[in-house]
Amino acid sequence: MKNNINNKVIIITGGSRGIGRALVIEFVKLGASVFFTYKNNTKAAEETIQLSKNYNNIAQGAKICVTDFMGMSGLFRTIKKHKGKIDILINNAAIFKLGRIGFSRPSEWDEMIKVNLLGVINCCHIISKIMISQKSGYIINISSSAAYENYEGQVVYNATKAAVNTVTSSLSCELNRFGINVFGIAPSLVYTDMIRGQKLKKISDHFISPSDVVHSILNVLNQNIHINQGETIRI
Repeated sequence: MKNNINNKVIIITGGSRGIGRALVIEFVKLGASVFFTYKNNTKAAEETIQLSKNYNNIAQGAKICVTDFMGMSGLFRTIKKHKGKIDILINNAAIFKLGRIGFSRPSEWDEMIKVNLLGVINCCHIISKIMISQKSGYIINISSSAAYENYEGQVVYNATKAAVNTVTSSLSCELNRFGINVFGIAPSLVYTDMIRGQKLKKISDHFISPSDVVHSILNVLNQNIHINQGETIRI
């Protein structure tokens, strides 16, 4: 199989668990230098790093929330300084809080909007300057089928993911001329820690695995499938 990942420098936000961890491990396995962020779960981050050691190419984790603009800026600059480039950014960090709009709390909406949307915008802003100077790079935004479908109790979450799709298409218009590729992945429900325990029986038969998301991204990066600039792929 074609491998366009070897020797790439990759940043993955929200990389300690679920989809993020699956991405970290697969990219390390394929020979990339992988850096990931996480918000609070140091134990999970350490487990991810330990798993990466199985492939003699250790991932590195940083405890920074994507809402921390200065912290993320510093991280990106440091990676660029030490590695000389950043080839791929995957905006994966997100939170999910189930609750009908009339019974959920404004603090919950605020947190989802800040992490799921503003966090993506923060990282896109920071990386765009780096990749424009390189005249190359990939920005991959992890969205969700929730951007297209109506699920009860997910008004704010769905809205954040629909907004991420717009960020993807609009950002592509700005960056394509500089040789920067922008696309999104919108998975159906992925059974990870983020949704475990939530009352999602109505759509439980739609679960996919983190590896399905990984394979979809690899198919694009390895040019096994063609997509349009700024497109978000539903899987």
